[in-house]
Amino acid sequence: MDKTNLFVTCGPLLEGPLMDELRSLGFSKLKQGCRGVYVDDATITDCYRINYCSRIATRVLWPLIRFRCPNRDALYNNARQVPWEKIVSQRATIAIDSNVSGNTQLRNSHFAGLVIKDAVCDSLRELRGTRPNVDVENPDVQLNLYVAGGAATLSLDTSGKPLHKRGYRQEGGEAPLQENLAAAILMLIGYQGTGVLCDPLCGSGTFLIEAALIATKTMPGYLRQRWGFQSHPHFRQEEWLRTKNTEDQQRQPLPQGLLYGVDSKNTVLEGCRKNLRAAGFLKEVALQHGDFDQLLPTLNTEWVVTNPPYGTRLGKPANVASVYRQLGEAIKRCKSSSLVFGILLPETSASSSLDLPVKKVISLSNGGIPIHLVQGMLK
Repeated sequence: MDKTNLFVTCGPLLEGPLMDELRSLGFSKLKQGCRGVYVDDATITDCYRINYCSRIATRVLWPLIRFRCPNRDALYNNARQVPWEKIVSQRATIAIDSNVSGNTQLRNSHFAGLVIKDAVCDSLRELRGTRPNVDVENPDVQLNLYVAGGAATLSLDTSGKPLHKRGYRQEGGEAPLQENLAAAILMLIGYQGTGVLCDPLCGSGTFLIEAALIATKTMPGYLRQRWGFQSHPHFRQEEWLRTKNTEDQQRQPLPQGLLYGVDSKNTVLEGCRKNLRAAGFLKEVALQHGDFDQLLPTLNTEWVVTNPPYGTRLGKPANVASVYRQLGEAIKRCKSSSLVFGILLPETSASSSLDLPVKKVISLSNGGIPIHLVQGMLK
């Protein structure tokens, strides 16, 4: 287990951005997969760095065993081959996340997860006389089973909780973006932490906080306390802290006047303030209460990124078109000599209401709902 081929998972359609990000972190032996990227010849230190530094990844999986899996017996018997006593300590709790597709003998993902649970518990009971408890909310050891057709991979989830759970979200708002999706969108439009950025419909503030993390070179895992890799047999606290401290030394202050959020609802802004306070950026990020079409043009904005409300939040289609039209007009009235925009829309046809020079439309997914990133530039 000194080296392995990690599988770094991501949200739908984010494999390309994740590949680019991992390259920027210094990894070169990469191969794109479905909903993730393989990192070859990875060490436990590489595992620490990806978990701590990746803004786009969802989980980092360390394979324990790969095997042919035609049926339930093969699943159980192969899972028993893993030296669980080295992975699950005496009083540790476990949980299994499983995904099964294309296997006619395994009834469903839940059933396959129960088979793995039995294999782990039976193995440890024979060795110790006791079996570990299951804790689906906060397990000490999170396992991941992936079965596609007749092939199975059983992995240690070195992340624990999904990596989009940065630790700052106190309020979610009506339809919050996942944090790693917001970070990916900022990267896709080219934002690297310089220039004035505004979210004119800021909601819970996810774009603002992710932009602040990028601008201050703060790692996305900075606020997290627990990680799945702490149950890895090769985990060493000193090495992990050395890795973390090396990354933290890059942090820099956030100048005031770089990040602005606007929203018409005071209750929404109060939730945004709670999130900013938890993230440590309350004083540096300016929030303004009012209508974006009045406030946005007064800012010397170089970046506009936002997730406008749609669907049941706005009611009739005419209301949706009206908001997009006002947003486009407000962006065109901005004072900046050049402005990059990235706007999330539920369908590409809605971009016509913006009446902006669209350079690219990128299809994405937010919680399983198809969305489209419309991006372009005003000069």
